[in-house]
Amino acid sequence: MTEIIKAIRKAAGQNADIILGEVTNFDKETWCATVKFNKTLELDQVSVKCVINSEASGILVEPKIGSQVSCGLIDGKIENLFIITYSEVVKYRLITDLIELNGDSNGGLLIESKLVQELKKVNQLLQSLTSVINGAPVPEPGNGSPSALQISLKAAIAGKQLPTYEDITNQKVKHGE
Repeated sequence: MTEIIKAIRKAAGQNADIILGEVTNFDKETWCATVKFNKTLELDQVSVKCVINSEASGILVEPKIGSQVSCGLIDGKIENLFIITYSEVVKYRLITDLIELNGDSNGGLLIESKLVQELKKVNQLLQSLTSVINGAPVPEPGNGSPSALQISLKAAIAGKQLPTYEDITNQKVKHGE
């Protein structure tokens, strides 16, 4: 066992490879936290990743400053110190090839910008149809009387408005490509 591990255990007042501490800083670029152990020893570059590699993948957790955490040592090496549990979390980031939330029977998440773009096309088409329906009377072929279809459609859409698609996004759940 290295002297650093002994020093951490002594400063933390614990003998296990799981050490309790408090988050004092968080670096969003490296996804590492600074953790204070036993109110005396402070270490930075404590990993929050739930995978062991140099890639920014897996589950990344942004702890709240001041939150209590439990940290573990992989192979008893200080450079492998990582946070296991958190008392308070600001944000989770999950980076993987596929995510399933309670199964996959409902398909994938929608891409809001593309959906709104397509819905605007539908609105343009409906606006064009509404303009014809509410516009000048269209004569019936042959006898020239006002179109019964136009009159019926005008009555069917009276008082109805096209949707605006505003406030349709939950800003607390986001996704990317």
